[in-house]
Amino acid sequence: MSGWSAEEGQSDPLQDLEHHGGRLGLDRGCGAVEKLGGDLMHASAESLDAYIAKQNRYTTLQAAALHAQGRSASALRVALSPIARFLRFYVLKLGFLDGIAGFAHIAIGAFASFLKYAKLRALDANARR
Repeated sequence: MSGWSAEEGQSDPLQDLEHHGGRLGLDRGCGAVEKLGGDLMHASAESLDAYIAKQNRYTTLQAAALHAQGRSASALRVALSPIARFLRFYVLKLGFLDGIAGFAHIAIGAFASFLKYAKLRALDANARR
């Protein structure tokens, strides 16, 4: 069972996490590694709304995985992680060269970093109750 509910159009993050053995499932290989003969076009989402919804789901899964590993996040990490992520990708990795699309993508990624650690803090607080 994947945790996906076709009826509701939503997945249960904790069920998804259990399905993948406590991991997000992104670290598993799926075959031989070969060089591509051309460009790889990757569409992250059909729309901005869909992309943001996907990031929200991913941050819930990431926070649950970190919580399951016994990790926690300080208030300082919640505050500084998005800033560090933005500077790393927009400035150091030259994301500014992609114009407004690059800015939007990196700003959403920085916000996702904030969400991940804020959700982890919420999980920690709920576990202490």
